[in-house]
Amino acid sequence: MKHFAITGNIGSGKSTVCSIFEVLHIPVYYSDARAKILMQSNKTVQNELIDLLGNKVYDQEGKLNRKWMGEKIFNEPALLKKVNKIVHPAVRKDYKKWRQEQSAIYTLQESALTFEIKADKHVDAVILVYAPEALLIKRSMARGNVSEEAVRSRLSKQMDQEKKRKKADYIIDNSLGVSLIDQVVHLHNQFCAEIKKKGNKYHK
Repeated sequence: MKHFAITGNIGSGKSTVCSIFEVLHIPVYYSDARAKILMQSNKTVQNELIDLLGNKVYDQEGKLNRKWMGEKIFNEPALLKKVNKIVHPAVRKDYKKWRQEQSAIYTLQESALTFEIKADKHVDAVILVYAPEALLIKRSMARGNVSEEAVRSRLSKQMDQEKKRKKADYIIDNSLGVSLIDQVVHLHNQFCAEIKKKGNKYHK
C-alpha cells in the first residue's frame, strides 16, 4: 500500500483537502490529533513529558495541561525540540500500526510539520497544500479569531512555503478561484493509475 504525506502551513486548507480525499474513500491519519491523544493515553510519552517539563504538565485528574505546556515551550525552541523528540516517534509508531489496519489503495498522513521533522523520508511522496501568505494570514485570523501578529508568529515557526514547494512532489493550489475538488480528484485518479501500473510497489 502506497502512503503519502499531506502538508501545508496554517490556513492553507489541509483539512478541507483531506476531507475531499476521505469522500473518495482514502483514509487519512491526522498526526496532530493523534499526537494529542498519545500525550494523554501513552504512558511512556506521559512519563517522558513529566521528566522533561515537571508534574504541572498534567493536572490532578491526569489530563494534559495543554495551555500551560504551550506557554512553556512556544518561545523556547530548544525545549520544543525536546518535546518533539518525545512525541514524534510515538506518532510514527502509531501511524505504522494504523496503516496496517487500512485496506485502501493508498493512505494519507496529514501533518503541518512533514518537512520540518523530516517525515518526508518515511513516505512515498509529499503533497503540499499551498496558498499565498496573505491568504494564509487572512484565513487563520478569521478561523481562529486571532491577531495578525499571532498568526505571523506561528508561521515563523514553520518552514517557508516556497522552500516546501521545491521539496514537494505534488502541489494543490488553494488560492481563491481554483477548484480544490477538481485538483484532488485529478490527483487521486493519477495515484490510482500509477499504483495499478507499478503493481503497488514501494519506492521508499
